[in-house]
Amino acid sequence: MKMMPFSVRVEPKGDRSHQVTVAGALDAHTFEKFFNALRELVDAGTLWIVLDFREMNYIGSVGINFLVNLRLQRKKAGGEVIMVKPQPAVRNVLELIGVLPALVVADSVEAAWSQIEDLKPPAPQ
Repeated sequence: MKMMPFSVRVEPKGDRSHQVTVAGALDAHTFEKFFNALRELVDAGTLWIVLDFREMNYIGSVGINFLVNLRLQRKKAGGEVIMVKPQPAVRNVLELIGVLPALVVADSVEAAWSQIEDLKPPAPQ
């Protein structure tokens, strides 16, 4: 099996919203790149984050722990974090260790943003 190079791509999606696309293995060696990208978003006040995990083929414990904490922090700040369709190997790990109920998973990027739009407070008149 050929290992996909790790990458993190961040795209602004409007009012305090960003989409983060992750490809490859999120492990102890690649975590810092992922962490720094998300820390910048949080520090800048991003509340609404869609994590596109369709191309991520592995997640280690450091990444799992960070995901759970990121979602708790954004919820506490009034936002949300939604993962898009993690590959079966990644989803199975999240299920096995029991953290999947603490996370929100959507089947598509469009479905994730639709969920977020439903959660956002109405714009002031």
